Amino acid sequence: MKADIGEDAIADIDKEDFIDLIRDRGQGYNVYIFEHGKTLKDIYANDKSFDIDFDAYLHGFDGEIKDLLGVDASEGEKFRCFSR
Repeated sequence: MKADIGEDAIADIDKEDFIDLIRDRGQGYNVYIFEHGKTLKDIYANDKSFDIDFDAYLHGFDGEIKDLLGVDASEGEKFRCFSR
C-alpha cells in the first residue's frame, strides 16, 4: 500500500480513514496495532503485561484473520488455534 499511495500520504491519513482504506482493498488489519502502536515484538518484550497484551493483539484482528488463526475457535475447528 505504501508503494501505491506513498508513505507520506499514509502518514497524513486519519487512523479511521486508513482502516477503511485497508478494508476497501480487502486487506487484513489489526485494530490493536493502530490504536496502541504496539507490534508483536513490543508485546513479547514486556513480560509483565504479556498475557493481557497478547490476548488484545489476537482479538484485534479483523474477523477473517481471527477465523484463520482460530482466535475464537470452538472445539473441533481445523484452523490454527491461538485461543487459550
